[in-house]
Amino acid sequence: MVSISLLILPTFALVGSATQVLHNRQYTDPCAGLGNYTYPSSLLNFTLSALNRTLPNANATGAPLYVGTSYFDNGTISIYNQGVLTTFFNFSLPPYLWPGPSMSLKSGGLYPLSYGSILSAVDNSVAEGGEIGFLGDIKGNPLPPAAEIYCIQQTYNLTANAADKDVAPSPLPLLAVYGDTGNFSICTSRPSEPGGVITQNVVYKPISNSSTYYYDTCYSVNLQVLYEDA
Repeated sequence: MVSISLLILPTFALVGSATQVLHNRQYTDPCAGLGNYTYPSSLLNFTLSALNRTLPNANATGAPLYVGTSYFDNGTISIYNQGVLTTFFNFSLPPYLWPGPSMSLKSGGLYPLSYGSILSAVDNSVAEGGEIGFLGDIKGNPLPPAAEIYCIQQTYNLTANAADKDVAPSPLPLLAVYGDTGNFSICTSRPSEPGGVITQNVVYKPISNSSTYYYDTCYSVNLQVLYEDA
């Protein structure tokens, strides 16, 4: 069945470090350190949006986010399709290959919902300087366990974004990773080859020497949670 999934997306969508598919099997509280009004699971499905923390936004919700193909080739092969949390910056890319934009959160694991997609997906672990990633395969094929690292924080309380006194708390819930809501950025990707695809992806704690994105293009965002009707 793996060979089928390798034919569905271009080979550049299948690359990724073997270490990226390793997940923590022992559950730890993904909301640790966030205080009250935090939830590692959600009864409602939701979509995500990126609200710029440094410049004015066109609206109160920010830019919609999707799960899209990762076009970065680091020279290694994964049996899973590699996805990233991305904006709709490049309109020529078909986001419908991946599930979403609706998601569910269960015990810290982030699951894009497969309404019309040929793929199922789970969130992948992320390190500082890394893109918010996902692993996908043809529906029905087994996937590794989701990395249980995400949490939703309600922000009507005064502790929201307490680390950044210059940014007013958002009226919408925020997504956190490792108990952190304040270190997400949108960064422009580096193409794997001249003339390659360029996207704008969500990165956790960007680093200046990244080979995946241009550090000087990064700007800070809040990942806002927009609940869907029950």
